Amino acid sequence: MLININRQRASLILSHLFDENLDAKPLSHIPTPLEISKQERLFRNNKILSKPSHTADIGVPSTAVFNLMKGQSIFNSPLKLGPTSSRNDALHAIFADEDYVLWFQRTSKSRVHVLISLSSNSFKAHFRAWAHAYVLAKLVSGGPFDSSKSDAQMLEKKVGEVAQALTIVNAAFEQGIGIERTLMSKGWDIERSMMCPHVDGINDWTPMMDEKAEDIIKRE
Repeated sequence: MLININRQRASLILSHLFDENLDAKPLSHIPTPLEISKQERLFRNNKILSKPSHTADIGVPSTAVFNLMKGQSIFNSPLKLGPTSSRNDALHAIFADEDYVLWFQRTSKSRVHVLISLSSNSFKAHFRAWAHAYVLAKLVSGGPFDSSKSDAQMLEKKVGEVAQALTIVNAAFEQGIGIERTLMSKGWDIERSMMCPHVDGINDWTPMMDEKAEDIIKRE
């Protein structure tokens, strides 16, 4: 029985913590490693959050997040979300106290993909980032697309959704003795992260984002 937490186990743990309406259950609902081992699947896509149409890449460069925000994404979306300064301000406002940044894209009514850039190799940062992506994908999935909004309005809407998802995660994780102590009490190893073991280093995303933003402006 494995007691470390990888992406699949993180998603299964989160499925026990949040209901379909994203209301948080008490942290006592977090399952033990033995309970999770009975739910795990071999060869499962490790990008899946809550279901196959909700996916995430964790450990990407910070520039990938910025470019997804800008519209130059892996899905080639034509949307350009506002001026560079506005996008930078949005990221700083939401993630000033976090060790990661993320952004999302909806490619259909139900399909959501999230990019996560890390600035820490800690389990806490990785699990919080994955939980944020998990909640965010559920929050934005299924709603209508509104093509009538301006770039600034679309940026404001997405910023609100990303911030709301983080608020939901914070409220859930801060219950009782807190998420980390609860995981430990259930028998999980939280000393070392297995959620993004391929990361060779960390992204100091704050100054990088400003530098890359200037490069992007020069190319436009």
